[in-house]
Amino acid sequence: MKNILLLAIFINLFLEANCQDKIECYCPKSKYTNVGKPDTIVYLSSGKSIMLCGYRNRDDHPNTFSEFILSVCGSNSIIDFWDATLTCKIKTKNDTLLVERIESLPTGKNFKFLSTVWTIEKIYFVGNKAVKRLSVNREIPKYNQKEINTLLEMTIRANPIQNDSTMNFAYRLFIAAISGSKDARKDFERFKQKFRIESAEYLEEYDILQRMLLQWDNETY
Repeated sequence: MKNILLLAIFINLFLEANCQDKIECYCPKSKYTNVGKPDTIVYLSSGKSIMLCGYRNRDDHPNTFSEFILSVCGSNSIIDFWDATLTCKIKTKNDTLLVERIESLPTGKNFKFLSTVWTIEKIYFVGNKAVKRLSVNREIPKYNQKEINTLLEMTIRANPIQNDSTMNFAYRLFIAAISGSKDARKDFERFKQKFRIESAEYLEEYDILQRMLLQWDNETY
């Protein structure tokens, strides 16, 4: 009789686990997205599952995501929303979900623009509560002194007429500033006046870089 009871308990536990594995995740209704089923589900060893509801940029390799939410499977609450202006990679490490914000920055050889991780958001669980922590990627490639000197000379000789090539100097001075160059920081801060930037598009780009530099300096999240 005891063996039969133990067998019944084992079968019941197996069926419950099997049913839990087959529970489907559906995106919670929200103002951010009208997607029904999640694009991606991340399973953590803690037993928690995080779903991504939004849009995959299939032209990127590996794929990135924009305009998406993250939510815990089986929950109607949203962990957070990342809007259409952001491009992010998703990965896991040590039972933590990482959301890496990607920016095109001149971090390559000869100031070449490359897809670069700017910030990293870590999402993990303390009990049943999802915790989110944001930090700037301090490992972003920096310029050495020779590259900084070359850039400063190029900036002096640059034609002060606003265009895409001119705006490249703003990005390069930004990287030189976070590399520790005080002269590059001064040139970056005077950039709008020096190059007579008046275009709304270019002013917006420059404003984003200013906020990124402030974020790098303060890292108050």
